[in-house]
Order: sequence, then structure tokens, then C-alpha cells
Amino acid sequence: NTGCTSSIQSDIFSLGMVYLEMLVGVLPFRHDSHPVYSLMENLYFQDAESLLKRSGCKRRIRKLIMQMIHPDASKRPPSYSNLQDQLARCSRQTRKLFELTLKD
Repeated sequence: NTGCTSSIQSDIFSLGMVYLEMLVGVLPFRHDSHPVYSLMENLYFQDAESLLKRSGCKRRIRKLIMQMIHPDASKRPPSYSNLQDQLARCSRQTRKLFELTLKD
């Protein structure tokens, strides 16, 4: 998005979109150049939730990804350590997927 600054929350959003695509194979509907983009944010968010539910993804990880890609940055995990803590609470099998992207 033009004019937006980079932050931990924008990084977490991007990572959430990568995780979403890894789990379901596609990205939700999103079109930045649409004249009513602010309305479109809710559409991609709802589409993402629907895609995750259909994928059979576990509820805990689905909830975390939805938090990561929330249109309101203040509702995303506040820090990388918070995100890692939430990932640590996920099942061992699911955590393996995410550990690939969080290695130092």
C-alpha cells in the first residue's frame, strides 16, 4: 500500500498471508487498486476465514492466522515474541510448518 509505513504488525500481516497460502494453496480475494478498497478489506478477511475453514485447518491455527491478517493492525499479535508464544501453543504437527519461517 502506498504511503503506509512498515511495522511489526505489517510484517506479521505478510507472514500470515504466506501461512494462509501455504495451508490453502491460494490467497483470498484482494485488489489494492479498487476504488472502494476499505470495503474490500472485509471481503478478503471473510474469504480467508472461509478458505481456512474449508481446508480442515485446526481451529487454533485458523484463529491465529485470522488474527495475523486482521484488517485492524492493533488486533494483530503485538510482537514477534508474542507470535512465537502463540505458535508454541499450537500442536506439534502444525508448529513444524511455521518453524520453517521463524528460524533465525
